[in-house]
Amino acid sequence: MQQDAILAPMLGLMLLTFFVWAYMYFLRLGYIARHGVNPQDLATPEKGWVVLPEAVNLPAHNLRNLAELPVVHPVDGTLQGGGDACTDCVIGGSSGPLPKAIR
Repeated sequence: MQQDAILAPMLGLMLLTFFVWAYMYFLRLGYIARHGVNPQDLATPEKGWVVLPEAVNLPAHNLRNLAELPVVHPVDGTLQGGGDACTDCVIGGSSGPLPKAIR
């Protein structure tokens, strides 16, 4: 396997995250402009869930899920390690070498 092959999934996830963020941004701004929503009503995420309809909030749920996906950290460790896998990755709050099954 080529060392550069690991970059394709990372780039794909980064592009997907950007497109979901852009879609959410334009969808929300369009809704706010059309319905005259006061920006102060969206000061916290909890207020945003109440003020904006579910159809406008769906991309935000998707973006939150994309942000929780831990792909960039193991890839970064693999590239810096210059070898097989990340040997000092943090999984579930504990750091140390990865089990062989994960490598």
